[in-house]
Amino acid sequence: MDVIIELISGIRSIRGESNISPSIELDAILKPKSPDVRTILEGHINLVKRLARVKGLSFVEEDAPKRERLCSNGRHGNIHTA
Repeated sequence: MDVIIELISGIRSIRGESNISPSIELDAILKPKSPDVRTILEGHINLVKRLARVKGLSFVEEDAPKRERLCSNGRHGNIHTA
């Protein structure tokens, strides 16, 4: 469950640091550190969307190039806004 909590906290941190209102739904790009983390996130995607107020969640592989976007790095992976 800490994977889910970390993801939601990361998205909320991006919002807070960037002065993005919680009423604005973001698109998020997730870069999980392992297939197990991705499986956990995929199993709870609707919960994450609702609690983090995001409209879209997509995944990229761990070795995908970094993007110049708002970002939060965590133990289980990285979050980028779209």
